[in-house]
Amino acid sequence: MRLFALVACAFLGQESPAPKSAVIEGSVLQSGSRLPIPNVRIFVDELHVDTTDGHGRFRLKDVNPGVRTIKAYQP
Repeated sequence: MRLFALVACAFLGQESPAPKSAVIEGSVLQSGSRLPIPNVRIFVDELHVDTTDGHGRFRLKDVNPGVRTIKAYQP
């Protein structure tokens, strides 16, 4: 089993007090070496929404605001 770190930041729209969507972006890194891991599947609330690029990065657009569970799986 590989261990890795999921680093993500959420950016909420600032046009109104109640944003309609958010963007979550981040990187998946190997634990210890901190090297990026490509092709990791990213899920939000059990729905597959993205796969990391060659540099371990991902960007999730149009995420509904609120508390979300983000999981990452390496095939």
